[in-house]
Order: sequence, then C-alpha cells, then structure tokens
Amino acid sequence: MTTIRVVPALARQTIRDLSGRITARPSAPDHHSGACTAGYARFPESWTRELVARRADELLAGGPGTGWRSVTDRRILYRRYDDGLWLMVLTYSTAPATDDTDETLHVIGAFPHDSGPAIEAGPSEISPLYRSAFEQMRDAFDELHSERTDDFTRVAAWLWAGGLIAESLVWLILCLRSFPAQFDEDTWALLHALAVDGLFGECPRFDALGHIETEWARDYPATWGLPHETHGHPEPVLVEPAHLPGDDEAVRAARRWVEAALPRHLRSHPDTQVAANRGEADPVAITLTLPRGRASLVISGSRDDPGSGFGEITLLEDGAHPGDRLAGLILALAASEILGGDRGYIRFPEPFASVVHLPQILAAETSQLDLHRLVLLDVDTHRHP
Repeated sequence: MTTIRVVPALARQTIRDLSGRITARPSAPDHHSGACTAGYARFPESWTRELVARRADELLAGGPGTGWRSVTDRRILYRRYDDGLWLMVLTYSTAPATDDTDETLHVIGAFPHDSGPAIEAGPSEISPLYRSAFEQMRDAFDELHSERTDDFTRVAAWLWAGGLIAESLVWLILCLRSFPAQFDEDTWALLHALAVDGLFGECPRFDALGHIETEWARDYPATWGLPHETHGHPEPVLVEPAHLPGDDEAVRAARRWVEAALPRHLRSHPDTQVAANRGEADPVAITLTLPRGRASLVISGSRDDPGSGFGEITLLEDGAHPGDRLAGLILALAASEILGGDRGYIRFPEPFASVVHLPQILAAETSQLDLHRLVLLDVDTHRHP
C-alpha cells in the first residue's frame, strides 16, 4: 500500500487533534457461551460452536426463512429460530454471480441479534470517537426520511450491537452507493483519521483510505483543490496534425502546470514525475504521477504527415481517487494550453500569455488556496501499533 498520500490540511490537522484520543482498536468479539467478550450478546449454552457453524452454513445456502440485505460486496443474512434467537451472518463476496455460478460468499462474522429472549448482554465500552462516527453517519441517513433507507441503516445498528464496529461503519459508507445522503466534512475527516489509525485494517476487500478519500473529494472537491467535474474522458479529442504536440513540448507544458498548481513540497517530492513513454509505434503517453495519483495524455498521430488525417489526444485518469483527478486536471490544463482556444479540455485565450492568463485559468478551474493547502501524509507514522 502507498504510505505517502496527498491530503488536505484538514485531514492532517484532524489526525493531530485526535492524537492520544483514539483507543486500542476493538477486536471481533467471541459470542459463545463461556467465552463471550464482555459487553456483547452471547449465544445460549445450547448453541454450541458446531451448531452455530451448521446454521450459518444453512443461511449461506439460502435455507428456509433466510432474509438478507446487501450493499456492494457486503451481505447480512438472518433468520429467527424456534427458541426466539435471531442468527446474523455478515459476509463479503469475492466473485459476482453468473449464469453458471452462484455468488461466492465468505463469512466475516456470526452473532446473535441482541433483542432475542434467549440472549444475555451487558454494558459495552466503545471509544467515543467510534461512536461519534457511527452517529454522525446514521444521522445523515435519517435526514432522508425514507423507510427503505432505514431498513438498510438498521443493519449497521445490528453490526454495532454485535461488536463488528469497523464493519458497521463500512456498511454505512457503502450505503452511500445506494442512497443520496451527504456526510458533513468533519465526518469525512474523522473517518479518514480512523482509517489512518488502522481501524479498518481487518475489513476484507475494503480499501478504507482510498474509498474515504474518493467519497470525501466527491462531496467536497474544493477542499482537495479540485473542480466539481472530472476532465478525464474516454473519448479522444480530434486534433489537426499541425496542432499535435511533440513529446518534449507536452512534457514541458505538463511540468509548467505542475509548478503553477502544486505547493513546493508536493511538486518537489520524488514521487511527483512527468515522463513520456513511447513504444515502438504510436501512441505516446505523457504520464504524470503524484503520491497516490496518476493520469496520462495519450497522443496518437503525426504532425509530420498532414495526409495521415486527424490525430487524437485522450486524457485518462487512473481512477476517481482525488490524486488521479488532480493529475488529470494538471494534464488537462497542459493539453489545452498546447492546443489553444476551445480545441482542448478547457477553453484557453489566444494568444496565451502565461504571466497574465495562467493564474486566471487556475482560479477559474479550481481553488488555488485549497491547492496550496494540500499536504503530504505518511500513513505509517500515524498508525496505531
């Protein structure tokens, strides 16, 4: 995992503010009788480990009376048994269902629902920071006033009561894919700090930092120095041969915008690089890499052969992560300067005078103040041992 990341100053400040307040991460509780982790619901003595495992397999097989809810790759299976106990099984999938195979489910945890009459539970001590994150996210969904949303966010409460603290937060984060809730920026900053601390380290198939940073930047792009819309586009820009840039010209333009857009500590970092990569044949890729960010301008065609027809320039961001979007923004500016006018991704004045127009275009396309508030964060130095 990349340990150096580009983040807004708010992220680093939140980590510093919470230093010493994040307690030891909660471990997955044991719910079995005689070994139950204090404060969590326990299975009655008649529910042996073998019985729990067998009944969990019944739920995985979709046995009679099995209910379920799912968000992305997480699924909760549940069933009420004759003794009044509800068995809950949280799973994740590694392969989607196809015409020939069923979805592949793996168990994260099995626990009794805490409202069953056959269950005993005592008080549970949870870090106030974890509880604050949970309540802030739940409140954002409550503002939708939707029964269907409540059906899904209720699952997070089941997971919380079952001691799967990190997974309860993951469930609420993934619910954003299905429901239009919006978290406060302080909530994203808190979740980011908890992810840096390692709270989600044992949550399978969940890139906590990447996911949280992507969603945070989608809701609050200006904080990350980004425009609201991405410039990366799979369709190429058609370019007359006379306007196709050479490799050196494109690299110089990209470096010029790196210098203009990024604070010194970021543009001077060894992971910040602009390079031209050409194979034995066209096209050439002008690639900008940042600490946890990457985008490329793919240029095909020849300006030395006017009879070859239009060339193409395609801006490809590696993903929706803010680091990729930032690299894409810089390359969009570089390509648009080279092409001029409205031929690129961003309209440029003609003629272009860098001293006059460069700061004007940056101010129009993004928040310069927030760009220069971006900082480098070494995750390893802040992770709880």
